[in-house]
Amino acid sequence: MTTEARRLYQTAFEQPRDPRSEEYRRGVRDALAFRLEGRRIQTPYKVGTCQFDAWRAGIDEGHALWRQARAAKTSGPRQHADPAAATGGLR
Repeated sequence: MTTEARRLYQTAFEQPRDPRSEEYRRGVRDALAFRLEGRRIQTPYKVGTCQFDAWRAGIDEGHALWRQARAAKTSGPRQHADPAAATGGLR
């Protein structure tokens, strides 16, 4: 994981928030690796399973975190300190 991806991941998960499953966290990491490293996203779980649903939700947050960081770089100071704000309040 690149330094930037690690920083975004840590910002999201090293602060008080509702716990997330490993599948969810993997989705966040996979999305950040795609956005920042160009790594292809490969679905690790069978569609229709709880694991897939959690992973897919993590993918969504990872993309949102990347968009938020990119917007902050172009517009100045970070607008949302809470990563959940980047996902429409989903936690």
